[in-house]
Amino acid sequence: EMADVHFSGRSKAWSWALRLSPYYNRVSDKIVAIPTSSQFRWTMLNIGKVDVTGLDVKAEAGYEGVSFGVNAVLRYTYQRALDHSTPGSQTWGNQIPYIPLHSGSIGLTFRLDEWYLNWDTMLTGERWSRSANTADYYVAPWSSSDVSLSRKFRQFTAGIACKNIFNRSYEIVQGYPMPGFNWMLSVEYNW
Repeated sequence: EMADVHFSGRSKAWSWALRLSPYYNRVSDKIVAIPTSSQFRWTMLNIGKVDVTGLDVKAEAGYEGVSFGVNAVLRYTYQRALDHSTPGSQTWGNQIPYIPLHSGSIGLTFRLDEWYLNWDTMLTGERWSRSANTADYYVAPWSSSDVSLSRKFRQFTAGIACKNIFNRSYEIVQGYPMPGFNWMLSVEYNW
């Protein structure tokens, strides 16, 4: 079950929007993929009953002029996904694997004529890699920021993107570290 509340406004060059989406779901036989000792072999965990309570929030504001524009997007998710399979068990009432209680992102885009500068930051709260929410299965919170610069031409767009610009160490899946600072050149052709 989900409700959706949306507010927005617009003037000649300015716009803004706010969306709130609270929800509650009771899921039977929730399947979660968990890595084993090999990165190529994963096991599927069936969690009998999961109660999910959450809220998604998206706030956006922007200005779009003839030669200049700016847009900001803020996203936040609160998701409490609790294992309610077996009353009295060790995992009863625990957050299910790899679902953070809090997560979100911030995105900024600046445009000057045909040039675009983007900044994106993702934030993820603490999680657990198993249904037993103990210190052995704790996955630390993490954040990562990316920046990109691109230029649009008639038929194509060229750009450079720098990922994880602060070279943070983090793991989305426990035991599998994500890349540090890296960059990529791109050319996109449209016909």
